[in-house]
Amino acid sequence: MQLFQLKNYNVIFEPITMEIGEFAAVRDSNKGKDNLIIKEMSFIWFFADIRSDFQNVIDEEERTKEVIASISLPAKWKPSKEVLLAIEFYKEHSKTASSGLYEASMRAAQFIEGKLNDPAGLLGEVDAKGNNIYKITDITTLLKSVPQIMKNLAEARIQVIKEIESKSKLKGGKEKSMFEDDI
Repeated sequence: MQLFQLKNYNVIFEPITMEIGEFAAVRDSNKGKDNLIIKEMSFIWFFADIRSDFQNVIDEEERTKEVIASISLPAKWKPSKEVLLAIEFYKEHSKTASSGLYEASMRAAQFIEGKLNDPAGLLGEVDAKGNNIYKITDITTLLKSVPQIMKNLAEARIQVIKEIESKSKLKGGKEKSMFEDDI
């Protein structure tokens, strides 16, 4: 589903986007505040779209803070119920098989990061018999694999973006209409 595009560093949403219930609710909750509507729609894209540079921030609370600051939403602004529902709708309807695998891979990488952030805790983990589960060699082996993990994740992200962008075009370079993606 190609409801949003990034053109010249601006998030552009197709006018038909506002006819979808979840996005219409964002608009309707901000009647007369056109600038806020545009910023909230931009927030949705920056927060939820894999093409956004903010997708590298895995922790959603931290990502929320960074997007708010970057798009100049008021410091006290918090995503409303309408914005959160629109985000969930957008995530669900822009998911592909490969984007689901990529998201799972990012969560796995976050898990590995958490383990590497606490090597003493990792070395202190024991099984039911009291034997250490991990040795220092396990940590050094994991550290050696980090560059390859990073490379694989970067390549996977590029592939998912290509897939998403190619889904918005038909053969011959013609654009798909809104309902060709079963919305």
